[in-house]
Amino acid sequence: MRIGATVFSVAAGLAWAGEASAQVAVDWQVSGSAGIGVTDNVANTPEPPEDAGPDVVAPQPDGFVNLSPAIEVTFETAGATQSVGWAFSYLAYFLHPEANTISNGLAYGVRAPVGPGTELTFGLSGAQANLSTFNLVSSASTTPVTPTEGGDSQVFTIGVSQGLTAEVSETVMVSQGIAASYGHTLVADAEDAKTYIASGTIGVTKQLERDALTWSVGTDAQVTPEQVVGAVTQAELAQIFHRADFNWTRQWALDWSTTLGVGALVGYDAAAPDIEVLPHPAWRGSLNYGNDVGTAALAYEHTVQPNLLLRQATANDAVTLTGAMPIPKSTFDIGATAGYQVSREFLPTTGFGPPLAQNVIADAAVGYVPKSWFVRLEVRYQYARQFAGSAEAEGAAVQPELERHAGIFTVEFGYPDSPTAGGASPFVVVPAPTANVDIMRQRAPETEQAVDENQRKEEREKREDRERRGGSGD
Repeated sequence: MRIGATVFSVAAGLAWAGEASAQVAVDWQVSGSAGIGVTDNVANTPEPPEDAGPDVVAPQPDGFVNLSPAIEVTFETAGATQSVGWAFSYLAYFLHPEANTISNGLAYGVRAPVGPGTELTFGLSGAQANLSTFNLVSSASTTPVTPTEGGDSQVFTIGVSQGLTAEVSETVMVSQGIAASYGHTLVADAEDAKTYIASGTIGVTKQLERDALTWSVGTDAQVTPEQVVGAVTQAELAQIFHRADFNWTRQWALDWSTTLGVGALVGYDAAAPDIEVLPHPAWRGSLNYGNDVGTAALAYEHTVQPNLLLRQATANDAVTLTGAMPIPKSTFDIGATAGYQVSREFLPTTGFGPPLAQNVIADAAVGYVPKSWFVRLEVRYQYARQFAGSAEAEGAAVQPELERHAGIFTVEFGYPDSPTAGGASPFVVVPAPTANVDIMRQRAPETEQAVDENQRKEEREKREDRERRGGSGD
């Protein structure tokens, strides 16, 4: 009898474990925003030359409205956490309906433990956007400094990524990642532009008491087929880059940290008749501050990256100053970005050609989160300036002269988690038509075991806030 009872207990336990492992916890988030604003350059129209005739289109001012709903659903089981997110954006002008734009973004991610201290991630993403769409899909404190072609070309991108992290010991972690993406730009009165990008990397991180040391090696490849632009035929490019990087992050105090990095890369065009291998250095540095009062960072980076809009790789020097801070003893918050970037042609020239574009960005916002509401109100101003590239860059995609001011008032909504200071979380956003396709940064959702104490605290505060509101917003 005892043996039978034991067998029955084991079988019941296994059945219960199977049922528990099959249980799925579903979480969801609906968000959206509605805004009204004005701009002095509806479609990112280039500045006309001084000797331009009357038929040349100049930048046009107009008012606009923007609607951006989004939804994200997360499924968590004992073996994996998966998420599916979709976001939509519609921008409509009052006087120039021909410049109205629609953008879509869809993303899927999964994160699963595959062994002790080992996690596997996988992601898929797709986006459609117009080049003339305002770069307002991220918060004011995270605005990137990227070039734009101007005009109203449609950009379609799809991407896939995979990553693996393994804890070799309590202080050593090994990581691996691969990614691939395809960009297709519909160009009016010209052949469509196509770009294929693939990358792979392996890294090792050593965590000390106050320092984190990271070594990594990787390869990037950008292939752009032959393209006819007007009467000019642009040859096929197959640009390959091998990289090696070292980064040192130092936590000087609870609120302050610095990051320094150096690296080297070699690049070549595998499609060129005479392949020439070009070495080039890379470096970066940042000063970071963050606590309950706010966050701020001053960063500088010199690197070489594939560039979707320019159809080539560029050597970029970028400096940015970012910050976000809730105003003490109030429900107001502020966020801002100031940045400058110069892009130079890297291949197939001598490795460091004349500037293709210089970009300046200034973006600032003031937000207000009413107590016991599920909305956030924001007033935002953005200034973007692009200086034309040098005419010496013969055959390269020199960017035009552009300038744009924009102001917008936005109401953001979120449920069941309400908007937070800064406006960046918990919202799902449409991926911007960015120059540098970096789908490696699209992380899959964290499993509960991977969430650190700070993230646990944030989730606990959100649940408590939701329970206090009772789901009614009162």
